Amino acid sequence: MKNTDLKEQTSLFPEQNISKDPIKDNLSDEVERVSFRELIPEITDTGYLTHAIVSYPAKFIPQVVRYVINTYTKEDDWIIDPFAGSGTVGVEAVLSKRNAVLYDLNLLLNHIMPLKVHQGNELLGKEHLCKMLDSMQENRKHYFMPAWTNVAYWYAPEILNHLSQLWGFVHSLKNSVYSEIIKVGLLKASKRFSYTEHRTQKLAKSKRKLTYIK
Repeated sequence: MKNTDLKEQTSLFPEQNISKDPIKDNLSDEVERVSFRELIPEITDTGYLTHAIVSYPAKFIPQVVRYVINTYTKEDDWIIDPFAGSGTVGVEAVLSKRNAVLYDLNLLLNHIMPLKVHQGNELLGKEHLCKMLDSMQENRKHYFMPAWTNVAYWYAPEILNHLSQLWGFVHSLKNSVYSEIIKVGLLKASKRFSYTEHRTQKLAKSKRKLTYIK
């Protein structure tokens, strides 16, 4: 930095100390490549248990998270993830007997974590879930529309109406693991039948999805 008002000027980076030679990459031969899949061989499937409930951009594979947890924490420690995304850290923390605090600007986290890390002990019955799904198809008296400014921009009118009926039914249910399972399914359907891309976030309608929805 130079101040033209000073007679003696000082530079934080004197030019005489700056090498004129191009920077060479001398680390290429020294860097050791690491495979987290090999370091954590006990995890053989990146989508095991509840990790694959929802897709999410730039999602860590659980082997990376498990390695960091094993290396830098011990049982009963607290882990804070300020960019929790789809909750991979939360799932791995519970499995590793750690505590976790998760934050994210995406409110999707509030819907998927109660299911990804379910605390109940009750045995689940497929028949009961199927009965609830049948009731959802038959019961169309409830409506729910989120208070989002541009929600109609992202959906065809008939699809938005149909989804509002399905979400209305879910919001009429008592909270349970079954209602959470249905919510996750509706979250997937709500994105799949919108005008946004499945995996990438965009601020405008996707031409490919416009054709797909039509």
